[in-house]
Amino acid sequence: MAVTGQFYYLGQGNPTDARLAYINIDASSGSNSNGATTVLLDNNPAVDLKTGFPQQVEVDWAAGIYYVISNGGPTGANAQVLMGHIGGAAPTVVWTPASQPSGSAALDIANKIQIDPYTHHLYIGYTEASGGVAARQGILDFTYDTSSGAITPVSANSGYLVTQTQANIQSSVATGIDVFDARDFALDHAHHLLFFTQRTDGDGFESNEVYRIDLNNPTAPPVALVSQALFPWDYDGSNFGANNGAIIDVEVDSSTGLV
Repeated sequence: MAVTGQFYYLGQGNPTDARLAYINIDASSGSNSNGATTVLLDNNPAVDLKTGFPQQVEVDWAAGIYYVISNGGPTGANAQVLMGHIGGAAPTVVWTPASQPSGSAALDIANKIQIDPYTHHLYIGYTEASGGVAARQGILDFTYDTSSGAITPVSANSGYLVTQTQANIQSSVATGIDVFDARDFALDHAHHLLFFTQRTDGDGFESNEVYRIDLNNPTAPPVALVSQALFPWDYDGSNFGANNGAIIDVEVDSSTGLV
């Protein structure tokens, strides 16, 4: 937005409510002077966004390309990542979960993506829902081509930035089930840090936390920023009142070091 003066957003629904659109922002006043919205893509007549539930858009302004995470509904299942050129044709699918021995890849979950427009990396929060194998839950790491938009998995660490096995993302209750489900990302490129929120719903594997990953040393365990004593999370239906609120989003100001 800082480069183009455009605020991009996604809508959900069918057919035309599912859209990728932008609003022109007046840089001096911070307002949209004419109230006009430009729709780049929607699902009519063709289902350009592949589903009625596009979830997140990330734009590399300099390269003129964007990535959209799109899934089959609120659970995040049937996830895929699309890539398109700003002002170009409909986006194409550049990533879907790989089939695993433990079950159907269609059940796997991807709730968030993050691009680093400086190093040209694309990060995907990934949870293998069908089997819950720790080594196949984490943050996938790809590089992307700034011309074609094609993505390539990094060769190190089996294509992951970090996995559940390395990260040891713990549930907030004493069980043996730990689920890695990144809900939001924030990149601090100046300090080579990636922040993400972790929240899972379901009796036996609840968690509610903000973590920090050192991109220069991603195999080190992520640092938890919030005490679980302050933000307990119990979603079993009988003790919901014990919650102090769900941590959903995270943002970082690299100039002040505030999260």
